[in-house]
Amino acid sequence: MLELQPLSQVIDEGSLPANVLVMSDRTAQEVADRIKASGLRWALVDGFSRAGKSRFAAHLAVELGGCAIHLDHFTLPHEQQIDSSRYVDHMDYGRITKALESDRPVIVEGVCVRDVLRGHRADPAFRIYIARVSRPVAGRLIWHDGADMEDANYVAPDNNWLVENTMEYHRRERPQSNANLIILRISRE
Repeated sequence: MLELQPLSQVIDEGSLPANVLVMSDRTAQEVADRIKASGLRWALVDGFSRAGKSRFAAHLAVELGGCAIHLDHFTLPHEQQIDSSRYVDHMDYGRITKALESDRPVIVEGVCVRDVLRGHRADPAFRIYIARVSRPVAGRLIWHDGADMEDANYVAPDNNWLVENTMEYHRRERPQSNANLIILRISRE
């Protein structure tokens, strides 16, 4: 599988392996077909904030006739949250467990998704990783969100605990390295 590296590595768009797709209008349908062919009943959509996870998960759920679970909608009410800089400590696990019991295909997206769902389902998930990239020149892509991932001393702007927690998660879990499928979303920003 392709392992995406920090910004210093340019991705050659012409030599992407079969498990790496550049996002298009047909991507959700193509991924739905792959999930159906795999025989798996649920999928995880992982990536950094603003990679395009929520929108893609919603489209994929429609293609599968299932439901999308957006982890950001499953946090505890503010007054019940503990003082923690770990995303997993802010989740309403009762609501998540109930949502995962759907008879329809389930697509779960969010940052640190593997940490949040660890131990929730015994059956394997189809693992999707979305990376936000840019195309500075034709045929070349740069992965923006991985730029600081390798820096163990990275400090997020304004000491944003969620960004720092997401960086630590990526260093530890390397979800881009062991996904069934990587989707590159070309950012226009």
